[in-house]
Amino acid sequence: NAVMNKNDPPPREIGLLTHQPFQSEMKETTKTESSCFTPFLSQGVVAENENGTHVPVKILRDTGASQSLILEGTLPLDENSFTGLSVLLSGINSELVSRPLHRVWLQCDLVQGVFDLAVCPSLPITGVTVLLGND
Repeated sequence: NAVMNKNDPPPREIGLLTHQPFQSEMKETTKTESSCFTPFLSQGVVAENENGTHVPVKILRDTGASQSLILEGTLPLDENSFTGLSVLLSGINSELVSRPLHRVWLQCDLVQGVFDLAVCPSLPITGVTVLLGND
């Protein structure tokens, strides 16, 4: 549980929603790429800095997210990329989770530059390595 001080900034919201067709039997569902996401998917590259080794990524543009995310393990992030800050994220269930912010160089059709991305152990859609929010 995160304890918030009245002077703390509010949690950053992430807003990815998806639906699964109802099944009469409860089965384990997987986080697969749905055709409804296709218009919002793109390719890009990330690196520790502009001159670093470019790593290809699949990007999901999420206009409901106020914080961009990167899948843990995509880059060898360390204390050099760590901003010294963590961000509180709140998803659809409103549960707060703290994630470290790392400064990463990102290039895609929509943006190019250095961004502070929250590093997450998993993302909602399999195969997506960057969730591009409104920040």
